[in-house]
Amino acid sequence: MIRKRLPKKRKSSEAKIKLEPFDHKEVIKIDRLSHEGNGIGFSQGYTVSVPFTVPGESVFIEKPQIKDRMVNGKIKTIESVSENRVEPVCEYYTQCGGCDYQHINYATQIELKQQQFLWQFKSMLFKDLKSKKPSQIDAPLTSEPFEYRHRIRLSVKNAKIGFMKPGTHELIEIENCSITHPLIQQKLALSSNPVIAQLHGLTSVEWLVDDEEQIALRLVMKKAPSQTKLDDVFELLKSSEIANYRIDMGDKSIVQGNQLVQINEDLQYRYQPGQFTQVNTTVNQQMLDQAQRWILDLFESNDEPLNKSLDLFCGMGNFSLMLAKQL
Repeated sequence: MIRKRLPKKRKSSEAKIKLEPFDHKEVIKIDRLSHEGNGIGFSQGYTVSVPFTVPGESVFIEKPQIKDRMVNGKIKTIESVSENRVEPVCEYYTQCGGCDYQHINYATQIELKQQQFLWQFKSMLFKDLKSKKPSQIDAPLTSEPFEYRHRIRLSVKNAKIGFMKPGTHELIEIENCSITHPLIQQKLALSSNPVIAQLHGLTSVEWLVDDEEQIALRLVMKKAPSQTKLDDVFELLKSSEIANYRIDMGDKSIVQGNQLVQINEDLQYRYQPGQFTQVNTTVNQQMLDQAQRWILDLFESNDEPLNKSLDLFCGMGNFSLMLAKQL
């Protein structure tokens, strides 16, 4: 029997540098934001992540969690405050897991998010072509910073309704949400009605408002409740002027009411709760307009006729129907 000798593993040409234990009492200068919205700084050879900070700030942290060369910490004090820091509007900010940027003024939020996108775009597509840069960067699409969400999904735990606290299984009960459409905010209290909140096996409550200001509700349960409890839900929704509702119970669903409407210029999309739609209809329209401009540019720069396109989003035709008018 001939045994093959396995090749020896090559030793790294660079010896690993042993770091001293991290001293969290040193000040951390925040250089940039991660794609999750956390401030990133560098200290003592470690990369330090600190949520709810702003690039340019200097902070002291507490409760550091250290793994290899990565440190996750929380703000203890801010030594140097950025001029771009503002007071968050939402009373639940930093508690619920919904928002990460409300402590930064809106114009700076947009600028930072564009920087994050460009950094990731370049690192993914141009990592082997360091000198390569996008030939054109269009202006970012924006909307109002609050009351823009046309859809909101709340978690349910022990008959309580709200959002999950970041990094935990703890549910934060909410009574309002500053980024959500006002018509949805008017109905949020209905989520906590015992007829709904105490449904056995209820896992989530989703509210929607369409472009005709119809309110819809979706309840997701692990299994169907008794018919008596379902009848109580139907009666409550009927008396609360809910235009459309969907109740998902395991592999069974009940859908009642008007179809919801999304209007994009001369196109109307009909859909039901549970089907994917963009949460920000203002930005969605801008996105479609931008896509049309890009398509027209392609027409002008191409000698061959363009008559085929692929919509790989698998939604309700948000891009496909718009593209069908152009091709």
